[in-house]
Amino acid sequence: AECLNPSNFTEVIKLCLQILENFSLQSHLQVSNTKILKLCLAEMGQSIESFGTLCLEEITQKAPFMQEIVKLSSIEDLAGYIPNAPMFLKLECERLLEKAKSCDYPRTLISPLERTMVAYYDDIVYKGFAQNSVLFLGGKYKIQDCLCGGVGIYEDNVIAKILRNCK
Repeated sequence: AECLNPSNFTEVIKLCLQILENFSLQSHLQVSNTKILKLCLAEMGQSIESFGTLCLEEITQKAPFMQEIVKLSSIEDLAGYIPNAPMFLKLECERLLEKAKSCDYPRTLISPLERTMVAYYDDIVYKGFAQNSVLFLGGKYKIQDCLCGGVGIYEDNVIAKILRNCK
């Protein structure tokens, strides 16, 4: 599903989670902000392609500011990181924190350096997953200066989980 001017972004995420809950499926919610990775890459002078080939040790050696951001995985971690975050990251980290908190979901994970599975998502992205199966995926993007949002529910994976739970 796609929507223009997605002011109800959090409601879309909550709807996806509610659909899973209606089928007694529990998932983790992973929230990211693709702009954080882009800012980090610009600061490091790296391309997205070369970043994917670096090991963690190389990344933190090339850019000491990455030592803390690579450890972030929870809302609490991110909230604790923001006061000491480099200025070039602070705003986007705050936006990520705000979106993650607004979901009010107990199994929320923060992944500030996550590469999106959908190339045109260029802002806040999220996915619901269980046991390494993606159950839904969504994000924000811009087309011709119009802010949009999209979400897809991976029906095959959801149905497979439901059938496994029925056994």
